[in-house]
Amino acid sequence: MSPTGAANGASNTIALTGTGGPHHVNADYLKNVILQFLEKDKKMQMQLIPVLSHLLKFNGEDVSKWEAAVNAR
Repeated sequence: MSPTGAANGASNTIALTGTGGPHHVNADYLKNVILQFLEKDKKMQMQLIPVLSHLLKFNGEDVSKWEAAVNAR
């Protein structure tokens, strides 16, 4: 998945392209979810994985990898 960005500054969304085609995500919301994920404990991180999964269009393998990474801490 690669960000293509919105360089004109008119919108605070980024376009992400992946296997399901491009979709737009609010950059501030994504930034805040990732920051929360990094700052919180394991329980909260596990609760944020479905949110990140939705925003970043994870497949089942991606979700498993994120869960394994959290559990390895």
